[in-house]
Amino acid sequence: MVWKNPPDRNGCPYVIGHRGAPAVAMENTRASTEAAAALGVDAVEIDLRMTRDGHLVCFHDETTERLTGQPASVADIDLPDLRRLFPDILTFAEVACAASSVIGNSEIRMPRAAASAMCSARVSSWLANGSDRARHNAAT
Repeated sequence: MVWKNPPDRNGCPYVIGHRGAPAVAMENTRASTEAAAALGVDAVEIDLRMTRDGHLVCFHDETTERLTGQPASVADIDLPDLRRLFPDILTFAEVACAASSVIGNSEIRMPRAAASAMCSARVSSWLANGSDRARHNAAT
């Protein structure tokens, strides 16, 4: 992990919330990320996948089956349909705006090289051009 402004831990290990605080709230959700921040973690690790319509979403598994009971592939479903299955799902922009002070590691999970490259380009573009909270709020 690369720190822009590393927290001073006086030689102690950094505390990173894996998928937020999944023991407190559903993983990779706003509630989980906020719970991790409230617990005082130094950073939160999130997982990213791309939907069929090109949205980066915070979701660990390739399919929705474990969390929703429905065996839909995240890569083969549009964001509105995914939100019907899993209303708590966040886009990368939403989670970064909600908890930008603690997002420390975003793991891009893509089985196809082309999708992975496209996803990486979108993350880079968003970080370069869209990390402004006001810009995100104006666009949504």
